[in-house]
Amino acid sequence: MPTVAHDQETGRDVVAPPVPVPKSPGSGSRRLSDTIQEHLNACPPDLPGGTPQVHDFDGTFSLTDKGLKLTITSGEAPTKPTWWQSTLLAAGFYSLGLAFRTACMLGVVASTGGAASVLAKTACA
Repeated sequence: MPTVAHDQETGRDVVAPPVPVPKSPGSGSRRLSDTIQEHLNACPPDLPGGTPQVHDFDGTFSLTDKGLKLTITSGEAPTKPTWWQSTLLAAGFYSLGLAFRTACMLGVVASTGGAASVLAKTACA
């Protein structure tokens, strides 16, 4: 059924052409993001910069007793670092801490002429 709108500039009723409805995601390699992108392309929103590009993801919509539920299945790699990555990070931050403490102690000793070396140990710990 065509959509009828009233054009206020001309004062006439205008019949809008029917908008093609994208196909629903079926079996195969279609993702939910593909369907959302097709809907955005078919009915582009009036946004600065044009139609936004949707990043690839997959998921499902389902109806619950409280409303609409969107479940996104992630194909992303786990973010937990491996044992060697954790070891490298720990060694790097330990070295960074030692470098900062050394710079702090040298700065305090140099600025006080060596008189505050005991204070520098405490302050830079």
